[in-house]
Amino acid sequence: MHFHLPKPLHGWREFLGEVGIIVLGVLIALGAEQVIEGFHERHVAAQSRRDVREEVATDLGFYKERLVESSCVSARIAELSSIVQSGTIHAGTVMWVGRPGDFAPFTERWHAVTASARTALFPPAEQGSLDAIYGIFGRMDLESQAEQTAWTDLDIIERLDGPIDAATRLTLLRALEQSKRSNAVLQFVSTFILFHAGKLGITSNPDTSPRAGDVHSVCLPLSTRPDQAAKLLGPRTLR
Repeated sequence: MHFHLPKPLHGWREFLGEVGIIVLGVLIALGAEQVIEGFHERHVAAQSRRDVREEVATDLGFYKERLVESSCVSARIAELSSIVQSGTIHAGTVMWVGRPGDFAPFTERWHAVTASARTALFPPAEQGSLDAIYGIFGRMDLESQAEQTAWTDLDIIERLDGPIDAATRLTLLRALEQSKRSNAVLQFVSTFILFHAGKLGITSNPDTSPRAGDVHSVCLPLSTRPDQAAKLLGPRTLR
């Protein structure tokens, strides 16, 4: 038996030419698709980086605020420690304890970017620095909550009149120790975060940064009446 290969209608040369054109068209299409995907990835990466850096800039303002009021926090702790050590508080001596600002860093954008694995599109060094910064944000949120609890206990001093009983004194001493620890930690971490964010070229958002003339709750004198404090602090009053 003899087998005969079918011949193209216009010859093998034209047939191979047509196949070549088809193959070339497929390759061009695949190449174009890769270019489009690469452009899309670069666009997504750029947008994600902008979102995250804006979020960090917002949080930096809160940490700057903390550094501004840290000296007042230390001074207030020293004042309250002296009063507690004396063992007696007379009514009207302390009318305003105040407290440090309470803040919880924004982290939603970073969580969204990491959940979608888009951080892999960031430069490795920047990815590492941002990961470290956000890791600290999470731990400092917990530290800030512990600090606020301590200052809630210290508010008791405003309502005391006469000798401090043993149970109240123990509560106040524990609150003072926690407030000292939290102030030291938050002050150090605020400096650390601002330094590393600066290395990434990220500066604090003016909307959340401290401004000249700002009044801080913990900076008001102990003799400040609550109604006076409310007027000075406005909606920022924290009790």
